[in-house]
Amino acid sequence: MAEKQAKAQRFELPGPLYAGLRFVHALRPIFLGLGKLESALMRGRLDRTPIDRPIYICGVPRCGTTVTLDMLSAHPSVATHRYADMLMPYAPYTWTWLSTQLLKIVPDKPQERIHQDGIQVTKLSPEGTEEMLWLEFFKGLHSDQVSCVLTEEHTKPAFDRFYADAIKKLLLARGRGRYLSKANENVTRLLYLHRLFPDARFLLFIRHPVHHVASLRKTDQLFNSLAKQDARVGKMTAITGHFEFGPSKHWAKVGDRIGDITRLYQEGEQARAWAMHWSDTYDLVSAQLKAHPSLAACTLTVRYEDLCRNPGPTIDRILDHCELESTAFADVRAGYQKKLVEPTYYRPDYRPDELEQIDAITMATRAAYGYTHGAADVLSDARKVAEPA
Repeated sequence: MAEKQAKAQRFELPGPLYAGLRFVHALRPIFLGLGKLESALMRGRLDRTPIDRPIYICGVPRCGTTVTLDMLSAHPSVATHRYADMLMPYAPYTWTWLSTQLLKIVPDKPQERIHQDGIQVTKLSPEGTEEMLWLEFFKGLHSDQVSCVLTEEHTKPAFDRFYADAIKKLLLARGRGRYLSKANENVTRLLYLHRLFPDARFLLFIRHPVHHVASLRKTDQLFNSLAKQDARVGKMTAITGHFEFGPSKHWAKVGDRIGDITRLYQEGEQARAWAMHWSDTYDLVSAQLKAHPSLAACTLTVRYEDLCRNPGPTIDRILDHCELESTAFADVRAGYQKKLVEPTYYRPDYRPDELEQIDAITMATRAAYGYTHGAADVLSDARKVAEPA
């Protein structure tokens, strides 16, 4: 039996936020032009602003990327996008000033994010919004007809200029020296980003597939339930470039099994579909890291289980890899060392044949990332998901 259907809770999508998203989305060419004008007016400052070792958090969703973004965003050296930036990712310098003024007028109370996973957010909470920029320059990235993988051989000079300028403007607006991004989709663009920024630091997150697939399926069911309550949910996720879950879901074409994945999902065999997507994505990255030693040297693989079960040393590994100074981060580290735990708000509930299918589909892939225990063993003894690194 599939895990219990995610309980449909009432979700209130703020009307002004939705209206603003629709307005900006409808006038994207104009706002892109304003972003270019902003860059032109700031050209002297931008040319003097380096992009120093940007940090990219990525992986298949539901593996600890958000909590890591939240944690690292507290470091005094880094600048991130925020929830408020969803309205205007194209002109970050001007929008930072304007949104700051608006937030002085509009109340901003913490609330649980749409995923209903216990994470409280405000308009100033860190969030990944750069996908909206990628979509403007690379059409069809979320199509099952065209590969979404971008390598060092792909070129898009207009995007490269706009993207680099956007990062520099965000750094200037925040008064910080390092860019921090969480964009799960960037897991298929590591080589492209490595070409743009050879000194970038990549944090690749992964989770044992038995729990990862369960979380992916549960979240997808939740988004579909919320969209039935409010059709604007699906439209909002599409506008902001979040195609992972719900009615606007599109399977990104990573490997050659996209047809099988789509068919299985439509037939209700969601566990198999997600397991194939999991394997194809992490097989892609594994192959790239083996073929490109310079990319491998810039990439740290972080297992979600290690982050939750051995948080202190895992946080230290992350800080060391990203070359982030640890002294000023000591209080934040201590706080997250106490709060990082594995989720308890749901339990996977698979049919026996689904466990066998997940095992068979993911066996080779998970072994390459140090997951030596099968699905049944993991469910019977959660301590065996992975040995602490």
